[in-house]
Amino acid sequence: MLNANANPYNCPVCNQGYGTRKCLQRHVRTHFDDGLSVCQVCASVFASRSELFVHKRTHKDGHPYKCSECFMAFRRRDSFVRHVNVHWQVELKCHLCDKALKNEKSLDIHLKIHSGEKPYQCDLCDSAFVCKEYLSHHKKKVHNIGNVLYQCDVCEKIFKNSVALRLHKISHSDDRPHICHMCPMTFKHKANLKEHLRRHICAKPYICQVCSKGFSSWAGLNEHKGVHSSARNFQCETCGKSYRRKSHLARHNWSHEDIMRYACKYCGKRFRYRRAMNVHIRSHTGHRPYACDLCGHQFAQKSRMKSHRMTHTGEKPFRCVACSKAFCRHDKLTDHCRRMHKQL
Repeated sequence: MLNANANPYNCPVCNQGYGTRKCLQRHVRTHFDDGLSVCQVCASVFASRSELFVHKRTHKDGHPYKCSECFMAFRRRDSFVRHVNVHWQVELKCHLCDKALKNEKSLDIHLKIHSGEKPYQCDLCDSAFVCKEYLSHHKKKVHNIGNVLYQCDVCEKIFKNSVALRLHKISHSDDRPHICHMCPMTFKHKANLKEHLRRHICAKPYICQVCSKGFSSWAGLNEHKGVHSSARNFQCETCGKSYRRKSHLARHNWSHEDIMRYACKYCGKRFRYRRAMNVHIRSHTGHRPYACDLCGHQFAQKSRMKSHRMTHTGEKPFRCVACSKAFCRHDKLTDHCRRMHKQL
């Protein structure tokens, strides 16, 4: 019978094993004092003081935000604001389709959709709209009327505000001033470093409401949400392949280009994707962040660790359609088919 490791949570700094995640988090905090915030009640570790502040409210019995309409109380202000808005919502229904609207103005605009009335005409093109706000939005988006342009002087890309432009300009620089104290990774933005640190300490504060899976970043949670939907609304104009998310389509489009955007800082080898470059860099640094929870063996790639773990469990999910032989890795199945079933 397979005996699992009694201390499955390994410290990424010294490889010391712990039986629970909380014990690991307490230990990781001893390696460095700056950059992380730790809860003194439950020892949970957070990448910023603001995240710790929100978390601390879960340990208090008090509910400081009280509703004057129904006397309900809340720990967090954002939850309180959402609740108060419920008392002020007056439901108005369209007599043609029973759609509920927030107010009379929204109902008036909605009724014009049924009648086909579009009294607000754009003076720059043939477009017409049911309300003045839609026309103003159209002029800003399509004709750049009323917009202050924040344009990059390197690539001429336009942004909505000065903050977005400033963050974009960093992409044209080779400076990566934000350094991880637990591995050789460096980052251009402090936010990316904070997200990266959460992965080291197993912090996953962003929870999927459908399957309860946790993620270290809001972007990771949003990307995951696509797995719960079968819709693939983003289609490649070159090959017709479709994707659930716009970011996946953008990465796919690079496969149709010959541009190698990312270069290894150690040997100069170039890569089409940043993730492939980061995996390659580990061959220079020896960094192996993925450890098997059954034997402690470490790997540079998560996929390699998962395949290795199957050698312990005996799991072989990849099955040959010709002879039913099963394999723990897809590349092993592909190699088998090439050697044994050339006619396929």
